Amino acid sequence: MDKNNPNSPQTTETAKASETAVTQELKDVQGNTHQLTAEIATDGQGKLHATKNPDIIIRIVNIENSLKFNKNPAIMPYLANVAGLALPLDNLETSMENPGYTIKIPNEFVPLTKLEGTLKRRLTILAELSKILIKLHSLPIIYGSMSPSRVFVSPNPKNTEVCLLHSAKMDFCMDFTEETDQDEYISPEAAAGKGATIASDSYAFAKLAADLLKDFAITPTLQDFLTSALHDEPTKRPKMLAFYLAFMQEFDLLITCGKCHINFHYEIKKCPGCQATPPTMIKAFIYDKIGESEVPRGQKILEFANTRQTFWNYHTNIVMLDDEIKAGIDCTLNISADRKLRLIFKNLMDKEIQINNNAVAPGAASMVALPCELIRLTFKLYAITERYIDMVVV
Repeated sequence: MDKNNPNSPQTTETAKASETAVTQELKDVQGNTHQLTAEIATDGQGKLHATKNPDIIIRIVNIENSLKFNKNPAIMPYLANVAGLALPLDNLETSMENPGYTIKIPNEFVPLTKLEGTLKRRLTILAELSKILIKLHSLPIIYGSMSPSRVFVSPNPKNTEVCLLHSAKMDFCMDFTEETDQDEYISPEAAAGKGATIASDSYAFAKLAADLLKDFAITPTLQDFLTSALHDEPTKRPKMLAFYLAFMQEFDLLITCGKCHINFHYEIKKCPGCQATPPTMIKAFIYDKIGESEVPRGQKILEFANTRQTFWNYHTNIVMLDDEIKAGIDCTLNISADRKLRLIFKNLMDKEIQINNNAVAPGAASMVALPCELIRLTFKLYAITERYIDMVVV
């Protein structure tokens, strides 16, 4: 072989090998070197690459999107306070043909596209993702077209944390326009370049949620809700807080089979996976009494009546910049041999709690007979508002 001939096979192969080696190692503007390990996802904004650093990934931006990378730097100070949103860390060196940047994510998180989880796990992820979007919308900033490759989750099924990657399409909702790209989850008005609103995020998020829940036996109520979010008229789509409540209500009515561990609705009498009969459960009806009016807030199944449960803070309906949607009541349930139910409550946010009209201090316990009587828990929320939780055996 003629080593001086640039067209010889050996020279060509050597050049390709050298080129590959160069592309596997990139530098950012701070001088840090990042060694790429694999391409982990592709969406309408480019490619995502893993690096040897388990909490650093790199976005290589499409040429056609390169001018949009710093489209509106005015929003960046607002985004810094949005928990769960992963922002660009450092730009790559400008000598690259395609621009890009580094992103810091929680250690060894993986894209949603690689998720293998139960229905409960998926509902939890969707609820956590909706919380991030609620925060964005309160600014008010639109996320734009959605992509499952921009949602990162822990491979540990017990970790409910969600990380949403920065999108070059995020912008204040005024005068917002969109164009067709490679992202599948995009509202029709945005794809047509007719402008977008917060409701456009509802459409895109509903499509992503429907795909994530495909082949799972969700209730008609949740199915109808997701369908309503795909309405052609943006003003008829639900807001993001409604998504959070819908996912948590679905979660609260699921039980887990003690044998094969799949999730299913509590009204199903036999496990769809192994035909096992579910054990006795407790059903809680949650509602508020405001003056003389009763407002339903949701229902919850306390599966097997012997586990740590959480009653979600359903009265949260306004999310300001520093507010969080979080659990309001942390409850430990145990049924003793003499059919007594032991309830231990924590995290009551200094609200008064009454069990059968007997005041109990936060963190205290009470013994209530089962199953012959209805258990009513009363929480003083505000001066004229009380939260009621009625529990019965089902």
